[in-house]
Amino acid sequence: MRAYGPVNLSTLFFLIALNLALFVITLFRPETIYLLGLSPSLVTQQPWTIISNMFVHAGLSHILFNMISLFFLGGFLLRAVGERRFLAVYFIGDWQATCCSSFWLIRIQSESELQEPSMRWPEHWP
Repeated sequence: MRAYGPVNLSTLFFLIALNLALFVITLFRPETIYLLGLSPSLVTQQPWTIISNMFVHAGLSHILFNMISLFFLGGFLLRAVGERRFLAVYFIGDWQATCCSSFWLIRIQSESELQEPSMRWPEHWP
C-alpha cells in the first residue's frame, strides 16, 4: 500500500482550472459548445471532441459538483496511485463516459425517429 505523504497537486489544480476556464468561455461564447462538445454524428468531422468534451459542462451545478468531486476524490486518488495512474484513470474514465453517453444519445435519437414529428428529439443536438 502506498504511503500518503506530500504530493504535488499541480496536475489536479491544472485540470480544475482548465475545466473552469472552458466553462467561463462557453458562458460568454455559447457557440464554442458546438465546437468542443461531442456530437456522435460529427465525430468523423470533429475528432478532437472525443477529448475536448470532457471539459464542457452543461451548467453551473454540473461543473460545481464535478469540480468538487474532482478535488476531493481526485486528490485522494492522486495521493494513492500517483500522477501517471491518476491521469490514466481520468482520461479512460472520460472515454468510457463518452462511449456510454454516445450510445445513449444514438439510441434516443433512433427511437425518436419512430415517434410522430412533434415528439422528436431535437435534430441538431450538440
